[in-house]
Amino acid sequence: MAPLPDLLLASARLAGLFFAAPLLPGVAWRVRIAIPAAFALAMPIGWSASPRGPTFDAPLLWTAAFAGEIVLGFAMGWGILLVFGAIRAAGSLVADQMGLAMGGAASTAPSDEGPALGSFYSVVAIAALVSLDAHALVLRLAAESFRVAPPGAMGLDDVMRFPVRLVTGAGPLLFEGACVFGFPVLSVLILAALAQAILSRVLPEADFFSFGPALRAAIGIGVAFASLPFFAQAARELFGAGVLSSMSLE
Repeated sequence: MAPLPDLLLASARLAGLFFAAPLLPGVAWRVRIAIPAAFALAMPIGWSASPRGPTFDAPLLWTAAFAGEIVLGFAMGWGILLVFGAIRAAGSLVADQMGLAMGGAASTAPSDEGPALGSFYSVVAIAALVSLDAHALVLRLAAESFRVAPPGAMGLDDVMRFPVRLVTGAGPLLFEGACVFGFPVLSVLILAALAQAILSRVLPEADFFSFGPALRAAIGIGVAFASLPFFAQAARELFGAGVLSSMSLE
């Protein structure tokens, strides 16, 4: 049986990873599920996949190693978090161009949820990734991290360098993902706005600007639903890139 300190260190890394990976909505649900799941998977994943880590005699050193494992796990989930941030950014950008974000802009109630289209994109991405066994990639990421760096084996310098290297390596995923997911709808909306401007000059009596916002919203929603198959495949590829960037421990 694995010693309790090693199991706690492995659980700390898994808890940080599960808390950062946005597969569950809300902080409260992540706390309720991430910690029990980390303890449940610490033995089959953390202990069986990794060699024996160092032994800490001083409580202060063990506490520092425990905090370092949490930081390391959270940094590993940062690449996955960037993917979902890119998806929400694309949804917010598309909602702005469609005019669907005006309700949130005019509302006086404080909220950080963003436009509804961004939340819809996030839900579709989560459903697509779960159906494509993306959660298995997260477990593989956890097992690979324990093989490369056993619990407590990374020093303070390594723990501090790894998040910086991960953010600089996975940062382009945010821009790339937002462009990939938002391009189909945005390109059609730009063409629709261009056609509306031309028709308003050719036929000024038709008053196209009176129903232009409703037309853009209808076109945007139609194109968004039509591009869902492409969206699911692109989400899977981008998620795989985020997992690979998070696995760069060596």
